[in-house]
Amino acid sequence: MIVRTGVQVVNFDAYQYGSSISLYANDIKTLFERGGSIAWGIVPTTTAVNKETAQSLAKLLLSCFDGLIKKGISKDLLIERAILTPSCGTGSLSPEVAQRVFDLLAEVRKLVF
Repeated sequence: MIVRTGVQVVNFDAYQYGSSISLYANDIKTLFERGGSIAWGIVPTTTAVNKETAQSLAKLLLSCFDGLIKKGISKDLLIERAILTPSCGTGSLSPEVAQRVFDLLAEVRKLVF
């Protein structure tokens, strides 16, 4: 429903809900056709950030991509239209934990792109 409003960027918590995005493949195709992007909130901003690595998060992101690839969206297009973000809540973290979140985000970017 959100994609149908004409927004250009859809931001969602891919860490917790990434596997469900493939349910909306047709809407994602429509978003991409009009030049839109997906902001993948792939780095958790909860205590889960302490157990994750850049490799585990990259693997999770790529598995999210795979669900859409199976529905006919090209990997190249997914990468071209991807914005990587932390999941919501970074502003309430301590500076040290927020730094870890952004360090992981930068590492995931290098691994996936």
